Amino acid sequence: MKQYIRNCITLVFLFLFVTFLGCNNNNRTHNEITAGHWSKVEEILKKIIPPTFPDVDFNVVELGAVNDGITDNLDVIQSAIDNCSEQGGGRVVLPEGDYLVNGPLHLKSNVNLHLEENAVIYFGYNPEDYLPLVEVRWEGTRCLNYSPFIYAYKQKNIAVTGKGTIDGQQNKFWILWKLIQDNDKIRLRTMGKNLVPLEERVFGKGHFLRPTLIEPYDCENVLIEGVTVRNSPFWTIHPVFCTNVIIRGVNIQPGQSNDDGVDPESSSYVLIEDCDFYTEDDNIAIKAGRDNDAWIENGGRPSENIIIRNNRFHRTNAGAISIGSEMSGGVRNVFSENNIMKNVGRPFYIKSNTDRGGVVENIFHRNTKVDTCGEIARIQLDYKGAVAGENPADFRNFFFENIEINFASIGIRSLGLPFKVIENVYFNDITVMELKKPNEIYFTKNLNLTNFQYTHITAYEDEYYEQSTGGEENPNRIYWKDLPEPVQKSFLEVLNQEIEEINNVAKEYKDEVKEAFQANPMINSISVYDETGQKVYRLQKFFGWTKIDTRIAENGSIIENN
Repeated sequence: MKQYIRNCITLVFLFLFVTFLGCNNNNRTHNEITAGHWSKVEEILKKIIPPTFPDVDFNVVELGAVNDGITDNLDVIQSAIDNCSEQGGGRVVLPEGDYLVNGPLHLKSNVNLHLEENAVIYFGYNPEDYLPLVEVRWEGTRCLNYSPFIYAYKQKNIAVTGKGTIDGQQNKFWILWKLIQDNDKIRLRTMGKNLVPLEERVFGKGHFLRPTLIEPYDCENVLIEGVTVRNSPFWTIHPVFCTNVIIRGVNIQPGQSNDDGVDPESSSYVLIEDCDFYTEDDNIAIKAGRDNDAWIENGGRPSENIIIRNNRFHRTNAGAISIGSEMSGGVRNVFSENNIMKNVGRPFYIKSNTDRGGVVENIFHRNTKVDTCGEIARIQLDYKGAVAGENPADFRNFFFENIEINFASIGIRSLGLPFKVIENVYFNDITVMELKKPNEIYFTKNLNLTNFQYTHITAYEDEYYEQSTGGEENPNRIYWKDLPEPVQKSFLEVLNQEIEEINNVAKEYKDEVKEAFQANPMINSISVYDETGQKVYRLQKFFGWTKIDTRIAENGSIIENN
């Protein structure tokens, strides 16, 4: 109890002390600094120009597409895109209806893929359909992988527009890959760190790196407007190495975990406005590549001159507007304003670690209304606890002003390192109606809190102890490795049968997944109890399309399978 009280007093004192320091700073200086930078927004907007297209339509139904949700329309739609580009450009129009597309659509220069209201593209989920491999950035590292569902490579003047919907159907098969991707993820990251030539970073068959939904790569003049996107297997909208990008009026629904909404990566002159975000992971995450593979001297590029305005962030368990953690090429000149956030983990999140290198600087947020959040802002140089590297990022010049928050669990967390401090962080005119726990500041130089107001702090002792007892292994939990071999064998038979019954996926891809699950099928729940004198094991595993709930006797016989 005494230690708890001392901790609370220390936190409150730190909060008041830093606030006092901030209140003694010259407010005119803060306003003068930010006014000078905000004046650059109009200059940036002048260089963000939407692409235009000839007034020519290629109606895919008239060209032979069947919008019954059953017939594969890949060849018809791709042919329309190719012909449209070859004839000087225009719109490839999908009228109302359901379009099954078994494979990726590759946009070409001067083509606007236009989905009319109630038009829905359902992308198939047989991995073989997304070959041949294409160049992508996967979690910040370049490689050759399965094609994103809508992809463009070194094209100019491209668009995806309309009131229709793009559905990645991640819950039909791709969801399995999230559970078995770790070996490939580690292999790719090692290749990036060792600067292995791109042509040798070959993934695809036998590997499990999920494709993104929409990824223009090294393109100019990109417009994504009006559509609804949902069920992405991985990051949803991911412009890489692009210039002059507009993402406007898009409704981004949840996908699988890691379903980031909009991730501009190593891209410049980007406008994200009037969008609705509902993702599980970051709504927006500005990125610039991972570790030394993305350093400028190794061919990396920064993300810069990005404007985020008038959006509605409905929900996320992570960050509403994030930067990183893949930011090694550098991120600078980001401006967000006039956004509304409802229930978000962190309204503002800037993250990196000691492997990344690079610089994040000149980040400006203002005029934001937040209903409920976990942390008001987190700025950290120790993302996921990685502090043993030799290349910490430089974080400096972050400005937050006129932020209104109804409820926050935690205040500001600025987490620098003893050997690399965060510099020049300004919070001006911040109003919090209810704050459970105050700010947490470590190794931050020139932190300014000016007019930081809160109604009251409501931290409770039982909550403190409840949140401080985690991290211990549950002695009553049963792990896969501890199960009797007959139980393991029987459950794998049930699991394999469930995978076998997935339609429209080639057998070799099902076999790859089944083999990957042999060592550890990653059961969601295992329990054991006595029933009529024998031990019975209940094993549960959840997928996007089904839930396995099986009771197996110690000798391996299946008592019940739901």
